[in-house]
Amino acid sequence: MIVNKDIYKMIIEHYRLKLRDYKGQLDTELKLQDKVNKKLVLFKAFINDCVINYTYEELLAFTQPIKVNGIQIRRSRNTHYYTITDLQETMQLYININKTVRELKNKLESVQRLMSALTYPAFCFIVKEANPLIVDEIIKGKEFHMGYNLASIMVIHKKRCITKRARSAIDWGKSNKLKAQLIAEGKTPFNKETAPDGEKWFIYQEGSHGNYFRWVKKNVKIENSPIYKFKPVTGTGKDSVVTKLHVYNRLNPLNYLNYLKMEPKHGNVTSVE
Repeated sequence: MIVNKDIYKMIIEHYRLKLRDYKGQLDTELKLQDKVNKKLVLFKAFINDCVINYTYEELLAFTQPIKVNGIQIRRSRNTHYYTITDLQETMQLYININKTVRELKNKLESVQRLMSALTYPAFCFIVKEANPLIVDEIIKGKEFHMGYNLASIMVIHKKRCITKRARSAIDWGKSNKLKAQLIAEGKTPFNKETAPDGEKWFIYQEGSHGNYFRWVKKNVKIENSPIYKFKPVTGTGKDSVVTKLHVYNRLNPLNYLNYLKMEPKHGNVTSVE
């Protein structure tokens, strides 16, 4: 994940909408809870009178409706009378509503605490701490779903474009070591712009296939997505995820079996972008 204020604002807006949704659901449930509670109050008064005036066996034996304090009960269902079944259903509804209300209140409190704690500096800290862990899992073969309609990032195993001398086919670790050696010897490494006649220092990857980070753009649902491009951090430093990818697979030669394998199509390498 990128440390970016726009992404931070997107996340905050996501939780703001969740908060609004939970508040709307809670308001609806509270109104229903009040309505059912009023009905239960009537049932309670009716049951209290029944307990005083009738035994349980007498209640079960009734074939005609009885009436106490304006509430009627009978053993069979009738639109004009409350039944034992009505009471059971109302009690179950009340229990379910109370459970839903508790869950919604907990969700509201959780989102409110999160939004209060998730300042931009806190967001930056979390992302910086999480990024290396995420990269490690992707390198092991997991697919990272970024959320917010940004699809996912994964590593694929595909044929190298050696014939085109593509940058992706260069072994940057060995190449940079050779470049440093040439400079130490007082020689000028090749540079297309500043030293076109310099010493060649690119060393290409061995083998016909390689492992590459890939943004699975086919599932992206954001405006103008074709203009965006994913570029992993390269170089020789500890922050280079490409270096971490090559080192891990060098130490774990069968790890590539965990990656999606891409086969050439019509002479070119197929893409999941």
